Amino acid sequence: MGELDAATRARARRVRERLCAKRANLALADDAETRQLKALLRRGEAQAALQVLGVPAASARFLDLPFYERGRYRQFEAGEKDLSVLLALLREIKPHQVFVTGAAQDPSSVAAVCFSVLATALAEVQKEPWWRDCRVWLYRLPGKTWSPYESDMAVPMSPDQLHQKAQAIYQHKTQRSQMPGPSQASQEVWSLAESSNRELARQYDALGLAEYEAIEAFARWVERERPRT
Repeated sequence: MGELDAATRARARRVRERLCAKRANLALADDAETRQLKALLRRGEAQAALQVLGVPAASARFLDLPFYERGRYRQFEAGEKDLSVLLALLREIKPHQVFVTGAAQDPSSVAAVCFSVLATALAEVQKEPWWRDCRVWLYRLPGKTWSPYESDMAVPMSPDQLHQKAQAIYQHKTQRSQMPGPSQASQEVWSLAESSNRELARQYDALGLAEYEAIEAFARWVERERPRT
């Protein structure tokens, strides 16, 4: 790789200084330049994960919902512009299946805010013809997966598929623990995902069903249904 130009180095130095200042004062909000850099990092991680899964880069759509630029962490509030973005995407793609998380998470979290916007958008398209063939599936974070009695769909995974999933999660480096420790590996999201999926497969096996290496569970979401907790 070639050396960074002077402007890029200066920009990196400014962002580093702001992040150091924020570490000393958590009440500080990120400025536009810092948010832009963070967005580039997260996009790169998402694209790396897609590459591991064999999904073409052209299939990725980054929505850049406006609420990210308003407020600050844990104080985000979505609005009409966010809803318009989701509605446009749904009406363009007319999906048969939607996979989403955030239904039962902390209402102030980014995932919950995004889910709220999607739920509102889905309520507005329910009279459109394509909606009749659409199913919305909820999934949970690793370690909080649906139990067999809560699940409406269980997807078996082979050892290779489970490894591929863990490798995809591993690409999200900024979301991993930054503090090494003796039990760090067992607390990483990719490790928790493997353990949760294997444990769910053991539960299905104990019920007398087919034995698999791992299972991913989903619960079907119906509009106006209270989020499962």
